[in-house]
Amino acid sequence: MVKELKLAIVDVETTGASVTGDRVIEIGVKRIEQGRVVQTFESLVDPEQRIPPFIEQLTGIRNADLEGAPPFGAIRPELEAILSGCVFVAHNVRFDYGLIRNEFARLGHAFSAPCLCSVRLSRRLYPRYRHHGLSELIERFHLSCPQRHRALGDVEAVWAFLQVAYQDQGAERFEAAVKTLLRTPTLPPQLPAEALQQLSDGPGVYIFYDNTGQPLYVGKSRSIRSRVLSHFSGDYYSGRTMRLCQQATRIESHPTFGELGALLLESHLIKTLAPLYNQPARAHRELVIARRLRTWPYEGPVMLEEANGDRSEGHVFVVDSWRLIQSFQYDEAGTRPFLPAQTGFDHDAYKILVAHLLRHPRAVKPWRADRPMPDADTASQQRPISVC
Repeated sequence: MVKELKLAIVDVETTGASVTGDRVIEIGVKRIEQGRVVQTFESLVDPEQRIPPFIEQLTGIRNADLEGAPPFGAIRPELEAILSGCVFVAHNVRFDYGLIRNEFARLGHAFSAPCLCSVRLSRRLYPRYRHHGLSELIERFHLSCPQRHRALGDVEAVWAFLQVAYQDQGAERFEAAVKTLLRTPTLPPQLPAEALQQLSDGPGVYIFYDNTGQPLYVGKSRSIRSRVLSHFSGDYYSGRTMRLCQQATRIESHPTFGELGALLLESHLIKTLAPLYNQPARAHRELVIARRLRTWPYEGPVMLEEANGDRSEGHVFVVDSWRLIQSFQYDEAGTRPFLPAQTGFDHDAYKILVAHLLRHPRAVKPWRADRPMPDADTASQQRPISVC
């Protein structure tokens, strides 16, 4: 065991699967110091709502059993003490940690701790196995679990797994895996750690996909990597975020050279892909009352550019009457199309362009008509376009 770490192995039974809407009905904790159990805590908890029949059947905890049980506020001081200074360990830690954080938050208290997921630890130590659920680990390693789907029973099983894995893998490999996971953001178990390696620290757009290849969510940020990691941070837990993270199996990123490119690309992809977790994009508006629009302040098309530091590569956007009529990317290989031209009025693009032009009026340059958009088939053969 990692001797210098204090561990709190935690399991909660709940009224359902929503991190924000459901409540804890039972909690079990074992505090581990120097590789030994030094404290055990177990309690039923009054959720202040009815338990669904499915949960009664799964856990064996009935509504009648919770009559007279303490509410979470009553056990908070003792629970906070046993968790203090520990790494929070759980099987699928995002769920248990999210529930506990939200229970604390309802009482006006903040709770935070480093997290270790025993699912991810099992995947790292035993990559030859496909499934790493607690039931599979119990069967695979013949772990003791006197009461499955009861809080302390599941804690006992996780503790037994840690001990078996430590003996089986050896101290050096086990401790290295734990320390690596503690340095790694707490990703959902189905997302490999390599998913983060290809993410840019610069601006752009990212897409979450499920295991069928369906797009779940399109987002944009000035730092793709930081924004993606924020989805997996305990500080951002919500029921919607939890569902998104549970379904995401692949992340795709599209770096841009600035915020304008990221905003326009995000808007285009939301309309094109219709991801499940994005709010429905505003429909294209072909007819808009004139008094609601700003007058186009230029005599003709203008050019906006976003580029890297030495301007060896970048994006160019050609805008006329609040419509994106051309856009392309240029680099040492030549030029190629970026976003499709807008054939009609797009209210979302209009808002993006208005905001950008108001913030960066000096970035606007007249567009020369002798700079046509290159065809996609010949783009890679053309010389870099001059944007000076």
